[in-house]
Amino acid sequence: MEWLIELWSRLNTSDVIAMSAVLVALCALVTTLWQAHVARAHNRLSVRPHLAWNINRVRANRGCELVFTLENCGVGPAIVVDRFFSVDGARYPASGHDAVEKLLSTVIGEALSYHLRQNGLPGVGSPIPAGRSYVVAHIFFPLSSIEVVDEFMDRADVGFQVHYECLYRRRFHLTA
Repeated sequence: MEWLIELWSRLNTSDVIAMSAVLVALCALVTTLWQAHVARAHNRLSVRPHLAWNINRVRANRGCELVFTLENCGVGPAIVVDRFFSVDGARYPASGHDAVEKLLSTVIGEALSYHLRQNGLPGVGSPIPAGRSYVVAHIFFPLSSIEVVDEFMDRADVGFQVHYECLYRRRFHLTA
């Protein structure tokens, strides 16, 4: 410890000023690197998508309706990498514009009367903007109650999966 006191006493004023400048420069560098890290984390979060699967049940005059929607509740666009249905845990082979129709005919068939009012799937590579929803299927079940349809849907082992990414190419996954 004495050697440090002796060294300090031999320093000129200009040496102390130079060492102080180096110390301030190192503190500024550390602060800048930390701010860059925080800014990058903030930028990633500011474009993070979050897809949610919603099922709306509506009682109608002569039956009920189910509306299946895919909604981006995040703050950035969700870029669809892959999307598919699964039946009994296995990927359903149909894709494209008629995938929902084929799936319904396979799963429901003649068990319940239904009318597909609207359907579609987001395309691979297409973005779902923040705050937007996408109707995957709008189905009307004439002369059926919500309870009957829910009981049937609970027995059917049908899933929907979406693999998507944010603008920074970070991948996410939705299973419904």
